[in-house]
Amino acid sequence: MSKTISIIQQKGGVGKTTLAVNLAYYFAKQQNLRVAMADADPQGSLTVMKDFLTGIDLISVEAATAERDPDRYDLTFIDTSPRNDVRLAQIIRFSDFILLPVRPGYLDMMSMRDSETIIANNQKMPYRAAIVFTQVQHRNRVGEEAKELIKERFSIPAMEPSLGMRVAYQRSFYSEGVYNSDDLKAREEIESVAVELFRMMQ
Repeated sequence: MSKTISIIQQKGGVGKTTLAVNLAYYFAKQQNLRVAMADADPQGSLTVMKDFLTGIDLISVEAATAERDPDRYDLTFIDTSPRNDVRLAQIIRFSDFILLPVRPGYLDMMSMRDSETIIANNQKMPYRAAIVFTQVQHRNRVGEEAKELIKERFSIPAMEPSLGMRVAYQRSFYSEGVYNSDDLKAREEIESVAVELFRMMQ
C-alpha cells in the first residue's frame, strides 16, 4: 500500500492542518505505518512545527507528488493551500483520496462550493473525496442538519464521524496529536475518521 491523501478547503480556519496531523499520528503511532507529510500551504503551518513531528517525515510537495515509492511510505498526507493554483490541481489529480474539513455552519458549507468545483475539474465522478465536519458542538442539532444539507446540495458525501470542539486538538501540534492527551473522546473521533477513511479508500 502506498496512498496519498490530501486535505483541501478554500476557506481558512476549518482545521485542515489539525486533521492532517492527527490522522498522520494515528496511522504512524497506532497502526505502525510509515507516514510522511507535505506542506503545500504558503502559511507553512506544518513546516513551522517540523521539529515537533516524531515518527513522521516532512517531505517536499515535489517528493509527495512524484512517482510513488511503496518501499518508503505507506501513507502521505498533503496539507494544501487555500488558493486555487496549478499546484493544487496537480495534487488533486495525484491524490488517492481527498478530505474536505468544514465547520457545520451554513455559510461555511456554502463556501465549500469552490472546493467542490476544483475537485470536479480534476477528478471524474464518483469523486474520491469525503467531507469531514470539524469543530462540532455536540448535543445540538446543527451537526445533523449540516449532514442533511450536504446530502441535498453536494455531490461529495459527508463522513458520519466528526471532530468536536476540543482543547486537545488545539494542543495536538506539539503533543504527537491527541495521543498524549487525556481526552479519550478526541482519540475516539480521530480513530473513527481514520477507520472511515480507510474504508472509503478501498
